Order: sequence, then structure tokens, then C-alpha cells
Amino acid sequence: MNPSCGTTPSCGTTPSGGEPKDVVSSEGYHYALEAEELTCSPVHFLTFESPTVVETGLPKVHAQTPKPVIVLDSDETIGSWGDLSLLYSYFWTVLRKAPCPTRFVEIAKATGVVRPHLAELLTSLLSMKAEGDVGAIVLMTAAPNCYGWVSFLVRVLEVWLDLGKGALFDLVLAKEQILAWNKEKSIFWRPEEGIPKDMHQVKAGLGLAPDTPTLMVEDRPHLVLHADRLLQVPPYNVAVDLVGVAETFLDKEEWSETLALTWRVTFSETWDIFCRHPHHFTDTAADVALKSQVKTVKDTVKTLCT
Repeated sequence: MNPSCGTTPSCGTTPSGGEPKDVVSSEGYHYALEAEELTCSPVHFLTFESPTVVETGLPKVHAQTPKPVIVLDSDETIGSWGDLSLLYSYFWTVLRKAPCPTRFVEIAKATGVVRPHLAELLTSLLSMKAEGDVGAIVLMTAAPNCYGWVSFLVRVLEVWLDLGKGALFDLVLAKEQILAWNKEKSIFWRPEEGIPKDMHQVKAGLGLAPDTPTLMVEDRPHLVLHADRLLQVPPYNVAVDLVGVAETFLDKEEWSETLALTWRVTFSETWDIFCRHPHHFTDTAADVALKSQVKTVKDTVKTLCT
């Protein structure tokens, strides 16, 4: 079992079992239960049907002076989201309600699932983009978004950084879009090895010139194709006591005695593994991988701009 991989509901079903319907969260964001993505954030996703070139409405980098695009992997690179995604699935499939991004920010802060120094890295990237040194910031993840988990995670990060909706990433590519692109481009891969991530898809999705340089931060760089620069970080794996989280952050209706009896074993799975094999997980206090990457990214961007 990979402790970083949370369970998600299967695609193509709705918790209500009927026609798709909108649910409005306590913060006013609309969530479509059967949509490929949630509309809680105006982050642009490539459509599954047309994965080659999609216009985003973003300003294009001039062909003569292409600015580098920074691409970030998600799980095990900028955070350890498996247990958080399980809790998200619990809200949809069991409670049948939209989770609140603000509450998940509080949970993320309390559990350490956000990788140390991520705020410093993202703030630095946004500053470089505002100064014109970076053309775009992209999140590219093999996590599925069929139930909106990736869209929701993006919104959680925006709330965490006190950013408006859509202010963090210029493009988000999830598993569905990556698989569609790889199929069209005949990119071979073995499921047990992970999904290849093609930087050509990033540039196509942003409508940028083919010679636009790309830099990707990834814990498994062997899966990245056609990147001009690759920055590797060690995998970040954190175990969360989800039972403790449920008892602390959920109300009595959301974590009743009946629900606790049903879900306690599932919620305890990663934590039990951690208790038996703590060396399989990251020492969060000692993790400085992203801190060291802040300067490296800046220096690499300079070389890509020359």
C-alpha cells in the first residue's frame, strides 16, 4: 500500500444515484456532483475530448522572448494528500455534502500534509511571474479529478495562501487529461511505473510556442518527458490520524457513533502503518527539500531566459 494515495470514488457515478445536481457549500461555491471537475475555482483544465490544443484566454508569451513555464507535481512533491483526499471522498460519498475549503486548510495546517516551505516556493514563483521572469505556473498531477478532488485541492491552496480563485495556477492538468494526451500521442507507459507527463501538453494547453522552456519540480523525474530542466525532490509522505481529525474538526452529525463504527478502520489505515513502520514516512521537521529549491528555481529561470 502506498500511504500517500487516498481513495477516491469511481468515475461516472453520483452520490445521490440520480441526475447530476449542484450543491452549494457554506462558502458559496457551486459543485457539480457528476462533473469531471468542480467549478469551485476558475482554473482551466484541458477537456478530455480535445486534449491537444486549448485556448485559455491567458496572455501568450511572445515568440521571440519565451518566458519559462514552471510545472509542479502534486502528491509527494508539494504535499502528502492521500489522507486528505480520503476525507474529501467521505464528504461526498457518505455525508453527501460539499466540504469547506477553509476547514480543510485548518486540517492541513494541523496535520502537516502541506510540505514545509511550500508557501515560500509558491510566493517566489508568483513574484517571478509578476516581474515577467516566469510565463506561467502549472500544476500537473496523476491524481484523478473525476470527483473534483484536484480542483478542490487547488482551492484549498489558494485559501491557504489568501489568494483569489484562479490566482495560483494558470493551468491544471489531472490524470484524465494526461491519459487522453498520452493516448493520442501514443506515449507508452506501464501502470505500475506511473503516468508519463509530457511538457508538450503543458505548452499546448497554454497556447505557447513549442520553444517555450519548461522547468518541472517532481519527485519522480523519470516520468517527465521533454522538460528543459528537472528539479528532483525526495518523496514527501505523511501519515494522518484521520480518526483524530474527524473527532476534532467534524461535528456530531458528520462523525456520529454509527459513522465512526463504520469508518474507523478505514480512517486508521495509514496511521496504523505509521505506528508500525515510522521510518517509511517523512520526518517533517527535518524536510527542507522545497526550501533549497527556491533559490535553485530562481537560478534555473535565469539560465532559461538567456
